[in-house]
Amino acid sequence: MAEQPRHARSTATHVGRHSSSHRPVQNQHPGSSHHPAQDPHSARHGSHVAPKPKRVRGRWPVRFIAIAAILVVAALLFSCLATNHPSRDAASDLVAAAEKTTATTQQVGASAAASSPALSEATSAIIVDGEGNELWGINEDEELPMASITKIMTAMVAIDSGMDLSATYQGIDTSLESGTVVAGYSSADTPTGLELLRVMLVPSANDAAENLATDAAGSREAFIEKMNEKAQEIGMTHTHFMNPTGLEEDGHYSSAADLALMGRYALEHYPLIAQTIRLRSTTATIGGHAKTFTATDSLLQMTPGMLGIKTGSVAFGTSFLGAYQQDGTRVYTCVLGCSTESGRFRDTTSLIDWAFSDAYVRKVYASKSIPVTTVSFSDHFGWVSDVYPISSAIGYVCPGEAGVEQTSVVSTASMGLPGSLWGTSTWTQSGRAVAEADYVVSTPHPEAASLETILFPLEARMR
Repeated sequence: MAEQPRHARSTATHVGRHSSSHRPVQNQHPGSSHHPAQDPHSARHGSHVAPKPKRVRGRWPVRFIAIAAILVVAALLFSCLATNHPSRDAASDLVAAAEKTTATTQQVGASAAASSPALSEATSAIIVDGEGNELWGINEDEELPMASITKIMTAMVAIDSGMDLSATYQGIDTSLESGTVVAGYSSADTPTGLELLRVMLVPSANDAAENLATDAAGSREAFIEKMNEKAQEIGMTHTHFMNPTGLEEDGHYSSAADLALMGRYALEHYPLIAQTIRLRSTTATIGGHAKTFTATDSLLQMTPGMLGIKTGSVAFGTSFLGAYQQDGTRVYTCVLGCSTESGRFRDTTSLIDWAFSDAYVRKVYASKSIPVTTVSFSDHFGWVSDVYPISSAIGYVCPGEAGVEQTSVVSTASMGLPGSLWGTSTWTQSGRAVAEADYVVSTPHPEAASLETILFPLEARMR
């Protein structure tokens, strides 16, 4: 006999039981000896009592629905828990994120910034990026007095000489013009080389520079010769030194472009200079007494992100060579020919503001709140860990230049240990570093599962 569909069999069985339970006595086959028991009282009224119906068994659809409802509630609870731990499909890994980032950044700006910085006093100025590319300039190659910015070159040559900065040196008596900044050194003092370096760069003491030059090269003349050699070595084509201090003198000049080059070279190759020019004060023993000197660079205290580097002031005018960094992007500025001390800082700030609002476009390449991928957690089945940047990767790109390239080095493991480093990414534009990010594995959490996965876990995992 052909097999009936399940619902047909169930219906037939139900009908059969119903007919058997309520079949009238008079419909029984004649001659049958079986007669259902009758209640005498009922018989008197011509009626009979039907047998009590049997309990219907096997109501599995009702049970299945109940179980399914419980599982649906459980799935909803898991989903609610998982919403506190946003995850992304494993296919949306860092490579996919990199492709999306590159596609976006290649469309940044089609034309260069049209505006220019608003300067109030400087007759010569320049701003360059961390690789020395000029972002903007005015009379940047004009040869002008550089004042005490000279002392950056003095510091480099002194360090190059190999002098022992921890050793003490016999002080010398200096004869400097009236009104110049001095610390008060004399032949009675025995400062260390490091002390002279700091007093020269922080409060810009001219007698400290003269002492350092003599101690480093044996004579003032020999030291100045090395200063000019160093200028040629690093490519300063509009510069000539006549003294280690920067005091005005015929033949002592430089340009804003050369000084920006010098400042970038100093911070990249001389860690001691980079550390010293960020000091807000320094203390030295002079004449048997401790003296504390404050920095001449007011922007160090007024502007977060300032890295120094040197002020200057002579009769011709005031000047400032600066370095500034924001979200990993660094710029170098130089202003010459300002008329006031506040004017040099105001013009420097204008250059910086212009660079980070007009010359650059700010981009977020990785957010610390958005995972880049998800890895399995080996200690708990069904648990995963999201991979996040330690901090947001934010950088600045130049409109009109080549697209930003992303380079990533990441783990290929499908599982991760919470807190471990998973990979790194760097973004560059035309060789210039734009942003970088380190990725770590986060705290594990239950994987957000679909209802199908919960109801049929084996089937879902075998697909």
